[in-house]
Amino acid sequence: MKTRTLLYTLSASVLMTLTSCNNWLDTGSSTQIRGDELLKTEAGFLDALTGIYMNMSSSSMYGKNMTSYVVDMLAQPYTDFRSASNERSALMSGQYNDAQAVPFIESMWNNTYKTIASINNELKYVEANEDEVLSPFVQNMIKGELLALRAFLHLDLMRLYGYGDLQNMEDRETHPTIPYVTVYAKETTPQLTYPKTIELMITDLENAIKCLEIDPIRGKNEAPEAANKDGYWNNRVYHMNYFAAQATLARVYMWEGSAESLKKAFDIAEELTGLEGTAYKWVTASDLYGAGTPDRVFSKEHLFTLNVYNLKKIVNDEMIDFVYQPNALTNVIKWSRVAYDIFNAYSYDYDTGEYVPGYIGFDDYRFDMHFKETSKQSTAGGSTQDKYYMGYKLYQTDNGSTAAVDFRDMLPLIKISEMYYIMAEYYLSQSNEDKALEIINLIRSKRGLSQPLTKDQIENEFWMEVFDELTKEYMREFIGEGQLFYFFKRYNLENPINIYGNDNENNTFTSTRYLLPYPKDELEIGGRVQ
Repeated sequence: MKTRTLLYTLSASVLMTLTSCNNWLDTGSSTQIRGDELLKTEAGFLDALTGIYMNMSSSSMYGKNMTSYVVDMLAQPYTDFRSASNERSALMSGQYNDAQAVPFIESMWNNTYKTIASINNELKYVEANEDEVLSPFVQNMIKGELLALRAFLHLDLMRLYGYGDLQNMEDRETHPTIPYVTVYAKETTPQLTYPKTIELMITDLENAIKCLEIDPIRGKNEAPEAANKDGYWNNRVYHMNYFAAQATLARVYMWEGSAESLKKAFDIAEELTGLEGTAYKWVTASDLYGAGTPDRVFSKEHLFTLNVYNLKKIVNDEMIDFVYQPNALTNVIKWSRVAYDIFNAYSYDYDTGEYVPGYIGFDDYRFDMHFKETSKQSTAGGSTQDKYYMGYKLYQTDNGSTAAVDFRDMLPLIKISEMYYIMAEYYLSQSNEDKALEIINLIRSKRGLSQPLTKDQIENEFWMEVFDELTKEYMREFIGEGQLFYFFKRYNLENPINIYGNDNENNTFTSTRYLLPYPKDELEIGGRVQ
């Protein structure tokens, strides 16, 4: 049985227990189970762990809002055509206190901390392991996953509700950030400074990596037969695994941003990128254009992914061509911005005033697979460049059969390409633009582009720097996944959208514009400081 299938075999009573952290505090009910009653068997521990991933896969978390919807919109690549005020227009214009935006912002905070509470509760029982219910293998694996997940979730909370560009933050040594919750208790967790909070993340991840050294994903050992009768420890990419914990640690170091941390992130990224065939494989043309459903999410390259069982409904319902439904929720981007500014798939003929296909980025797999041209035009009878593209990466194809598709319902949280970009960023921090460009060209070659970029071409033809080209690579790679906003915020880019020609006057970012507000109750009742 595949792990992602197992995710949805829990009983209704267990699911109700795992949905909210408050349920763990209930002391008796016909429909709810106390934590100490559930966590008395190995199966109960595995069910509890599975419930955590189900929470993460919900629409209020990574199933939608923390990837392809809210966080993706914060980076502002899209155009909103609905005339009435809505959460999209509020989020994309930085009106985070707007009545329609607040529920989304507070929901991400609340549900992430509820999931952390579930992690801390199970971790308490895992570490105690009363009556030796868990074998050493299972105990270490669950503990490793929980510790790494705790750091992973806190990092995203910091990246959303905390400040970025920490090395240029004058009071980072004293300013409090999001509370890092490590115990399951009713008492309020105090806020710590940015350095101390990041230290807690690093400690959790280092301990997690030690626990996960026995992870079967490394190819050095298999899960004991007695512990893996139902295949729970197979398909490890659907769980926080050894490689994903390493990649998360690299993310933490990048967010901290010091020269020492950048080198540590580079070392991790270099190790992971060197594990082709074990940690990942590159997507190929046959995966995309061969028989069967195209692998638009590039599943072979995932280091950590979620199985979102209702992803088709979440995603496809928002990909209706909005010429037929003007109020559809489609995420659309100007045609010229995608084809010309981001991908360089078209060149511009100044004599005719037309865009000409076949330029250096025309054959990019991502251009073809992740964006679909709509029939909407901004002006009646407008030309091709007046049209729009909608994000198509997560579209769930109905192939007309019930046959299983390995990459269906997959929503990537960490991909190997990010590790390559970390290496390129490090080289840029060392003023080694040639090595950074080498990394960029390697990724381009894996995306179907045979012509490498040269530094002179970037500077003379595109009037840009290598860093700008790396930024465009983040756009090509991560639109639709929620990672683009974090890249912008890490550098505190004041007008990142202009890199690909956005003419919206409301696109100037500041450190506070990058800062999602804490929930009102946290400030007024909890006494939090943001």
